[in-house]
Amino acid sequence: MKKLIPAVLVLAAVFTGCSQSAQDNADDSLTVCTSFYAIYDFASEVGGDRVNVINMVPTGTEPHDWEPSSHDMLELNNASALFYNGMGMESWIDKVKGSIGEDAVEYVELSEGIGDESMADPHIWLDPNNVMLMTDKIADTLCELDEENADYYRENADSFNGELKELDTAYRQTLEPYKGKSIVVSHEAYSYLCAEYGLVQTAVEGVIPESEPSPEQMKNIIDYINDNGIKYIFFEELLSPKVVQTIADETGAQLLELNPFEGLSQEDIDAGEDYISVMYDNLDNLKLALE
Repeated sequence: MKKLIPAVLVLAAVFTGCSQSAQDNADDSLTVCTSFYAIYDFASEVGGDRVNVINMVPTGTEPHDWEPSSHDMLELNNASALFYNGMGMESWIDKVKGSIGEDAVEYVELSEGIGDESMADPHIWLDPNNVMLMTDKIADTLCELDEENADYYRENADSFNGELKELDTAYRQTLEPYKGKSIVVSHEAYSYLCAEYGLVQTAVEGVIPESEPSPEQMKNIIDYINDNGIKYIFFEELLSPKVVQTIADETGAQLLELNPFEGLSQEDIDAGEDYISVMYDNLDNLKLALE
């Protein structure tokens, strides 16, 4: 039985906006929640049309600083599971567990057993090999919650993992000639990608974006770009380009997008963008910057 939510949250929910849903929750399909867009994309791939996947972070919102509303808590209370990344990506997870209860929802931490605890960076999904493992965890959970459709979930997971294997191969073949080379990025989100494919990242901002660098850090980054002939600085769509634009103006470097796939704009969603397409776009931009 679900743990009851206090009445004050029920009243407050009337005045809050709705989270993104894969489809209307009026039917009897299995309903699960995801903590931000990358996890939503993976769960949707596995769940297909037999699972209502509700993304808690609104479209176009940078997830690091997001906090759930009372409406989000109510929606989560009615779900069977919450898939989340872990490793500090969701600063609000303990608050949610405390409010809703440890047993009200199945909490599935997808980084458990995958992420490197010695890294401060939680962006494990930027290595496609990790996404394969995350996909299997999602499939395992859906199969347990809905045994009748277990074969369907397994087939979807296998199909998605096939695409991820092709993506991994493309990254290895394309980036092999550039092993050991450096990229300058707007925030320190690419540790797993760089570790897997032999690149080195120099970040303007830390793991948590919008922690602006000090004047000394700015000088060091500008000197690094000038001394190493860096032609491109990678920026992110959901973050302000103000700091990296200042560095670009000082160095003559150009700005180029590298998407950490924490979220997508509504325009990108409408255009059918997903993890696979975004990662191939990232690969094209990495190759351009490293040539």
